[in-house]
Amino acid sequence: MRFFLFSLILVFVNVVIFAQSQSLYTNDWIVPDQQYVKIRIEEKGIFKVPFSSLPTSFNVNDVDKLQLFFRGKEVPLISTDNNEILFYGVPNDGSSDSLLYRPMSSRYNVHSSLYSDVSSYFLTSGKKKGKRVENKAFVSDSAPLSYHMETYLKTFLTEYSFSTEKHAVPSFINSFFELGAARTGERLEGNKLIEFSYEMDNYLQINLLKPHVKILLHGMFNTSRTLEIYVKKKDGSSLRKVGDLFLNGFEGKLFEFDLDADDFSVDGKGSIFFKSNNNLERERFSVSFYSIDFPQRIDANVQENKWYNLPPNADLLSRLEFKGLSNEFRLLDISDIYNIKSVDRVNSVLSRVNGKSANVVLFKNSIAVGRDKCIEVKFNTIDPKLSNYIIITNGILTQSAGRYANYRKSTQGGSFKASVFYIKDIYDQFNYGEVSPVAIRNFVQFMLSDGNKEKYLFLLGKSINPLEKMPKELEDCIPAVGYPASDLLLVTGLAGEQMDVPAIPIGRLMAVEDQNVDDYLNKVRDYEKEEGEFAWRKNILHLSGGKTESEIRQFKDALSALVPTVEQGSLGGNVKGFFKNSTIEVENVNIASEINEGVGMLTYFGHGSRTTTDLNFGYISDASKGYNNYLKYPIMYFNGCGVGNVFRGLFNPSPTASDRRPLSMDWTLSKDRGAIAIMANSYESYVNPSLKYLQELYNTLFTDYSISTLSIGQIQRETAKHVVAKGANIYDVANLHQTVLQGDPAIRFINVSKPDYSISQDEGIFIKAETGKSLENSNNAEILVVVENKGRVVVDEVVPIRIKYVSKGVDMIIEKNSLIGRLDTIRVEIGAVRDLRRIEVEIDPGNIIEELNENNNISELIIDWDLAKDMPFYPMERVIDIVPPTLSVSFNGSSIVNNQTVSPNPKIKMAVSDDRFLSKDANLLDIFLKNCSDESCDFVKLDLSNEEFELNVLSNNSIEVLYSPKTMLTGDYELLVNAKDSRNNSIVNAYRIRFNIFDIALFKVIAFPNPATDYVLFKTDYLLKEGVSYIDFKIYDTLGRMIENKKITKPGDWYWYPKSLSGLFYCKATLILSNGEVKTETNNKIIVVK
Repeated sequence: MRFFLFSLILVFVNVVIFAQSQSLYTNDWIVPDQQYVKIRIEEKGIFKVPFSSLPTSFNVNDVDKLQLFFRGKEVPLISTDNNEILFYGVPNDGSSDSLLYRPMSSRYNVHSSLYSDVSSYFLTSGKKKGKRVENKAFVSDSAPLSYHMETYLKTFLTEYSFSTEKHAVPSFINSFFELGAARTGERLEGNKLIEFSYEMDNYLQINLLKPHVKILLHGMFNTSRTLEIYVKKKDGSSLRKVGDLFLNGFEGKLFEFDLDADDFSVDGKGSIFFKSNNNLERERFSVSFYSIDFPQRIDANVQENKWYNLPPNADLLSRLEFKGLSNEFRLLDISDIYNIKSVDRVNSVLSRVNGKSANVVLFKNSIAVGRDKCIEVKFNTIDPKLSNYIIITNGILTQSAGRYANYRKSTQGGSFKASVFYIKDIYDQFNYGEVSPVAIRNFVQFMLSDGNKEKYLFLLGKSINPLEKMPKELEDCIPAVGYPASDLLLVTGLAGEQMDVPAIPIGRLMAVEDQNVDDYLNKVRDYEKEEGEFAWRKNILHLSGGKTESEIRQFKDALSALVPTVEQGSLGGNVKGFFKNSTIEVENVNIASEINEGVGMLTYFGHGSRTTTDLNFGYISDASKGYNNYLKYPIMYFNGCGVGNVFRGLFNPSPTASDRRPLSMDWTLSKDRGAIAIMANSYESYVNPSLKYLQELYNTLFTDYSISTLSIGQIQRETAKHVVAKGANIYDVANLHQTVLQGDPAIRFINVSKPDYSISQDEGIFIKAETGKSLENSNNAEILVVVENKGRVVVDEVVPIRIKYVSKGVDMIIEKNSLIGRLDTIRVEIGAVRDLRRIEVEIDPGNIIEELNENNNISELIIDWDLAKDMPFYPMERVIDIVPPTLSVSFNGSSIVNNQTVSPNPKIKMAVSDDRFLSKDANLLDIFLKNCSDESCDFVKLDLSNEEFELNVLSNNSIEVLYSPKTMLTGDYELLVNAKDSRNNSIVNAYRIRFNIFDIALFKVIAFPNPATDYVLFKTDYLLKEGVSYIDFKIYDTLGRMIENKKITKPGDWYWYPKSLSGLFYCKATLILSNGEVKTETNNKIIVVK
């Protein structure tokens, strides 16, 4: 989390909403019933596609009807002769990337795409004749052109200009692209001259037409600098300064200038130099590209493939002159790639448009396109009205995505019109086959064309967003926008919505395999079941961190200020807080009991990273943490830098691995535990914007009933609307964009539509005497009834209550109407009582209130009057159970220490004891085992229903599990055991022990404490279960004198009491077997200090 000052006046200038394509929708060129083949192109040139490279099913019988489309418009074919097509193609220049920039004009690098250099041409067999290159011949006696404008271009693509991969990162980054953001070159050291060379091949000097240089430069450090730009004079001994360029922070700017004749050698070679005036050691800048447009002599000698850029002129015709053009050469006017014209190669004359440049290509060789570049595409007709729950996924998750859609179509799943769409199809149909998140924006815009914005978008699949880590062609990715990654920017500003407000709710599941989706679906099914008990969802957990004492207080106070919103709102929630107590960087906290018992929402406010928070509660999959919240999955909100950054390609599910998946992803994807949805920031969080967002989120969730019942995705949208409506600065906007929702956006946090009044069977009814008197002597006793509303709080709803009590054998009935909030105590005066035996309470006896659960409205208190009469309050002993149980573990009847050796298949006993009754319930223990003693493997939860386990009752408050493994042989092991009582109170510390097993006879003696004072414990360790006669212990001093001798006939331990002795001693222990074999351990030295 970061702090910043608001004293600046922040003004948005020339901010442009993400635009749509020029046509109404990007798929309006498609004829659905026609066949299409996508031809992938990665360079410019003339391409030849043999019919044999096309899919066999593609119809080429009528070549006149073959049509070729590029970016939604038909382009002409050069030829369809010889069972092949010939066409002119260009790679993807990234022009659609500009739709992700603010403003769009700030995309300065027009030479390459951020996402892919591959463009797509679509071949189809249409219903009319296809477009062909126009053949026209012209004659002119004008002098041939002597030059054209050539471009020398050098691009650098190794880094991203706003990269966070290096030690110096931007202090603030928006998720949309801005300030010339681009792929760029390596970081260059600041305060020294850095040289870049160029060569203008075949340069022709033309009066008043100087070579023109254009450079894109980026700052690469959080400071300002002025870059000084020089060129080397052709004498090689001096530099000419051509200008200065001021760059602030990581921004990029274009710099342009003309070269003088003295700036390069006669053969067109020269150099450009850059130097920063910033002397800081870490000062860096970079070059994205530099280009030089210069007049190049048109060589009459033929070059096989050559492009010519003819400068504007006033003539209607222009003539080129080439020598020795054979029939294999072709000359094309490609000034307009959608209307290419063939130029007669004999006369080489082309028509001109006054004042416009012209582009011509002379070629002999074409580029053959193989079968692997020709992909059959089926464009399915999409009707937006048939989908209101939209899933976008990849080919890896086909099966699980289908299962998820089927659930959403079901009655329990909401009876949605759910549809699955594949990202590659979306690229083809909504971005002309070009890989980019723009395709998803175009697709959503189309899906909202029916005027219905009550839809959901759920992204199933990964997105890897740092440009340096991005897989080629975004393979198997469902891309978010920018870095820091934003899913929200895929849907903001569409269908008439405000620029920074999502048009529809959007969420993502970072699934990499079907199992991830299926595991999450099972959690959603459980969460959305209407039957069951919902009181746990009213429990809200607040956690806060902080680096300094003032921060710790500030963050704690920020969350504390939100408590009344929760407790006094329509939910009537119950808030519990955990706050950092020290200024250490990371402070661990145990919230397993709260999570396991059930929490509706967890809010974290503090510092964080992808893998931890500064008040650290850990990974849900970390067995040592003791988490087991099956069926009780919270919604979580994190304010902490990068907790929601799940976009770096880290998917290892092991919570201890160096490349482990992020904390928030772990809580979302873990099976049968964890969270149902998480909102967290994908980059840095700032205090004030986060507080503003959190306040609006809480008001939306807990204050307005009509809004709070919306889905979590709709609530995120409403929160964004409120933040924007109240005036959002750049930090607020970044916070909106970078708050990533992991999980299904259709999940409803408060899906409790009715109240649920209940009385506890154990702690719901009490009787109280007057102050200072016993019940028998009281003349004005009270019955206290504790009523809890486990459902929705209905303001001003009157709840009827009937209280019946039996005193002196007479039934007495009291009717009372009360207002019940979240938790209230109803007091009823009953005067003097004698021989009170029973109190019965029934809520809503006439069943006039519609509740979630009618079965918890009755409770009864049986009174032992002989005991109660002398008490002022009854029952006095009933208190909430908050005492955790205890756990003891033994191996073959003894406790062991870390790294001790035990026999193969040891008998392991785990006993749980509590101060309350314990039922014979195997679910009270979670037992994990891993077959390594380091972090190279993970714990595996053991199934206690397996025949290797035996569950026994030791007493009313103690149970025991006996584990008799059958295959626990040679190797290193680690055992982890968690235990809880019936009230979900977990043991304070999980039992965790490392041990090893060898399948050969071993005899070892461990002595401790060592050094010792009063006693030494010799612990024997041997693997033989049978055939042991006895163990002979001998203690010697340094002179070899035997001090003591002891024989032990049973496996176990021996305590030696040295009494007044002190100094160095040796222990010789001999294991005598029944067969006479002897094993001796003589490695123990003991120091006794008095």
